[in-house]
Amino acid sequence: MIKAVIFDIDGTLSPMNAWDHLTVRVGGSLDEDRAAFADWGAGRIPEPAARQRMIANWSHPASPAKATFQRILEEVALRDDAPETVVHLGSKGYLLGIITGSFDLYAEIVGKKLDIADTYALTTLHWDALDRLRDIKTYHDGREPKYKRLMAFCEKHNLAPEECVAVGDGSNDMELFRATKRGIAVKTEFEAKELEAIAWKKIRRLNELRDIL
Repeated sequence: MIKAVIFDIDGTLSPMNAWDHLTVRVGGSLDEDRAAFADWGAGRIPEPAARQRMIANWSHPASPAKATFQRILEEVALRDDAPETVVHLGSKGYLLGIITGSFDLYAEIVGKKLDIADTYALTTLHWDALDRLRDIKTYHDGREPKYKRLMAFCEKHNLAPEECVAVGDGSNDMELFRATKRGIAVKTEFEAKELEAIAWKKIRRLNELRDIL
């Protein structure tokens, strides 16, 4: 019996990528951001150096304030059918959650927009006493961390993973799909094609969930 539905954000609840949007809006370079991740993943630089490159890329001319991040991330649009779909699922009694590889601040914003209390993010922003960005904690490979957030959600609500549906579009959703055995892949231009091989269902619009759940 399905009791909960867990959503990714970027590419799933939103058609946009919040990380890219933020980088552009603060005057950073998408090429430098991707190069830092690539160098980290290839072992050419350690994680702390990658984190500092990301922060430096966002700091033009100075490290942005938390209020600036908040304002920019508020701009990121949801899919037009996301609110009605979430309301419908909630009315049917499903527990709802968000597990995203993006920023904790962004997950909180989307959670408030959609009235979803359980939000889990893989990227934590750390601020100094003046609310300036001091450090960032993230993962190069988010598959296992997302799985751990799923297990935390299940423990909190006394659920088995098989009682949950995972809705996502990225490669970091793969362990959620495997654990729940009910992964729903959102087919977009950004979709990780390997998800289709293990997906329970495939959709193009979120409102198709009304006919599945």
